[in-house]
Amino acid sequence: MQSSLDASKLAEFVERLRRKTETRDDRIGRGLLDGAELVRHRAVYKYLTSGPLHKRSGTLASSVMTGPLRRAGKKFETSVGTNVFYGRVWEFGAQTPGHIVKPKNINPRTGKLNKYLRFRTGPYGAHGQGIGPGVSVKSVKMSPKPWLGPSVEDMRSKVVRILEYVATDVV
Repeated sequence: MQSSLDASKLAEFVERLRRKTETRDDRIGRGLLDGAELVRHRAVYKYLTSGPLHKRSGTLASSVMTGPLRRAGKKFETSVGTNVFYGRVWEFGAQTPGHIVKPKNINPRTGKLNKYLRFRTGPYGAHGQGIGPGVSVKSVKMSPKPWLGPSVEDMRSKVVRILEYVATDVV
């Protein structure tokens, strides 16, 4: 007696068996984590790696993570974010007094706090330092360049579809 087993049918059977043993709440939690991972991936690869915030070091992009799943009764919650301090500044801008960049260093000749931030402009020397005349400003404000909010909006319909799929008893 011979029997053959199609690999795709075996995978389908294993998936059905797993879904039967998983509770509906487990599936919803797993779906929410999958949705958070989609948002994280979108933020990193659309906005931080190749988009308007593309930077050479990639520190912000590599720091974006999904948080753990938290449950309180029937409420599920997870998060997507970064612990890099300037992630918030990029998202919301530097318009509030706590985020405006001002001079904080002491002038070695006078011993007083500098009044201006100085930026060199023009061609760059061997160490990446500008060798042009430069610009002096009292403070720097930065307009927002959102990267996380748009990622959530971009992926909202896919996350909803994932949650609708896992919440139904398709077995």
